Amino acid sequence: MEFHFEESSKKIEPKKRWIAFNEKLKTDDGFLVSEISNKFNLSPKKVKQELEKVTQDWKKQLSQNETLFFGEIGYFTLNDEKSILFVPSKNHNFNPSMYGLPAVSTIINLPSQPKLVRPEIVNPILEISKPETVLPKISVKKESTKTYVYLILFFFIAAVSTFVLTEPNVNQYESSLSPIPKFDLGKQNTNQASPTNVPKENLVQVEAKPESPIKEENVKVVQSKIELIAGSFLTEKKANQGIEELKSKGIDGAYLVQKNETDKYYRISIGVAASMEEGYEKADSIKKNNKLDIWVFEKK
Repeated sequence: MEFHFEESSKKIEPKKRWIAFNEKLKTDDGFLVSEISNKFNLSPKKVKQELEKVTQDWKKQLSQNETLFFGEIGYFTLNDEKSILFVPSKNHNFNPSMYGLPAVSTIINLPSQPKLVRPEIVNPILEISKPETVLPKISVKKESTKTYVYLILFFFIAAVSTFVLTEPNVNQYESSLSPIPKFDLGKQNTNQASPTNVPKENLVQVEAKPESPIKEENVKVVQSKIELIAGSFLTEKKANQGIEELKSKGIDGAYLVQKNETDKYYRISIGVAASMEEGYEKADSIKKNNKLDIWVFEKK
């Protein structure tokens, strides 16, 4: 034999012998069958049948997530992708890169990746510095206090002129800027012909018609009524139950607000108020004393 396993050192001799494994190998060159047949004096057909049984047993164990141990060589298992993974023994003395494809290669003795060396630049390009652009300073002129004084005087004169020129002309005859002269309405013309100087023949008697009495229409003034509402229900039965519940809490005098045709709900009131402000005050007081939410409702 070209190599053998040394029991004393637990290593394969010679050390440079390679042991290969390829999970994608599907062809059989008959080398293993011939070696076993010659060593044990068996027929190649018999050896092939026995090898098929052994390989089927190994596949079954691997499919059940079991591990196949091969002594000092290592063990086989399945990874998450259901592919065969070989893990060599730590005390191996053979080349692990010959166990198959790179996907099943181990971390031990992996080829180191080549380092990229940056080539040296013989004639480096000189960097041309850009000239700094200096922005001209803009001088801001500070306005003197005289300018502010002139502005204040200008706005004051403009305001006075606007007030004088737009004086409200409530009475055009008494306005200070009215172009119409004032008339003295106290002196009346007394030279008008008095009815006493007219002859009686020229007087026409006019019968006085009795004045028709003015019919005063009775205008009904509808006063708004502000209610303190403690509950609102769709049915009258539920509203009456709400009144009984208020009585059990010590609130007497609750009643149903008269429902109009447009009203949809039966409202329970516990009192009235003269104004909305008074209603809000009463509602706030009831909420503090009786722990009851009240809303103010104005019924017209």
